[in-house]
Amino acid sequence: MHSTDCIVCSQPRPMPTPVRSRIRPISPIFKCILELFVLQTQPVHHTCLEFQWDYPPATLSTPPPFMVPDGTFDCIVSEITGRIKVGDIAGVNCTTVQFANVTRYSSVLNQTISRADLWWWCGTKVIYPTLPANWTGTCALVQLIMPFYVFPVKETTFQDLITPHPHVARRAKRSTSPAGSFDSHVYLDAIGVPRGVPDEFKARNQIASGIESFFFWWVTINKNVDWINYIYYNQQRFINFTWDAITGLHEQLDKTSLMAWQNRMALDMILAEEGGVCRMFGSACCTFIPNNTAPDGSVSKALAGLTALSQELGENSGIADPFTTWMDGMFGKWKNAILSILTTLCVLTMILVLCGCCCIPCIRGLLQRLIDTALRETSIQGNR
Repeated sequence: MHSTDCIVCSQPRPMPTPVRSRIRPISPIFKCILELFVLQTQPVHHTCLEFQWDYPPATLSTPPPFMVPDGTFDCIVSEITGRIKVGDIAGVNCTTVQFANVTRYSSVLNQTISRADLWWWCGTKVIYPTLPANWTGTCALVQLIMPFYVFPVKETTFQDLITPHPHVARRAKRSTSPAGSFDSHVYLDAIGVPRGVPDEFKARNQIASGIESFFFWWVTINKNVDWINYIYYNQQRFINFTWDAITGLHEQLDKTSLMAWQNRMALDMILAEEGGVCRMFGSACCTFIPNNTAPDGSVSKALAGLTALSQELGENSGIADPFTTWMDGMFGKWKNAILSILTTLCVLTMILVLCGCCCIPCIRGLLQRLIDTALRETSIQGNR
């Protein structure tokens, strides 16, 4: 059998509770069980020998304290008058009712040997190891259990947090798509390109980008680089916001769990005379608070993973620009102002150079040719 970690939970100062015996009166072996309570001068029938080992004779004379149950039982009734009244189980608590007499279940009327883990409960605050010789009432064969609750615990790792759980419904793959998607409208085409993204969630227009990349491919490359930087920047912002949110929840839940545990301990001490907190709220008030904020808890592991991811993205981001680094070292907080002035001067210089080296010579050459042409035509007309 495969063993796993578990949590055992119980109320303060637990007391055993009678429950229906696994031996049912309608079962053929019930007669064997009844014979075990009777002093035998001869060995019990060979078909009942195995039950002698399961329920050996007990020497306990004083019944233990117990909590009055509220379940259902298999009841046996003795209606012979003039005998000792041992009590009556309410009719609503009797699933089956069998009547005992001298010819049927006579062993119930003449018991002398108590058996381990077998008791008789007759609806009162007392349980009997054996029923008295002269009894009347309604009783049931019961066994005592301690009110413990066992919960299996599965260790949660960070890999479990990032791996989809098996019970999560997955979308069936489309016939035109080699791989599935969580959105039924988004799929991968034959060449592995995602299709079907709604227009309101698109960053760029595919048609315009296609025309642009055909005629001005260098512009498309630069724009794609800028969009990659923009997406990478927002990814880091999202991780930082998520880290801040989980850190706040981690701190709050950690202190809340600690306070709840301390309050519970204090209430148990204050209400110790009444049986503790669970006694005030019923027989079962066990509540398990998972300590996910512990150093090895799921929240702490997720927080550590986000921290590591943020550091990894921070290390891989950024570009080395010697000019920007030199400007920071030279001008400090005035870097942006100086950079704006230098940029303006550079643009003006380029305009002047462009005008002085290109525009003015061209205009001068055009004017000179125009004047030469006009003078030439004037001299030709004068000679005529």
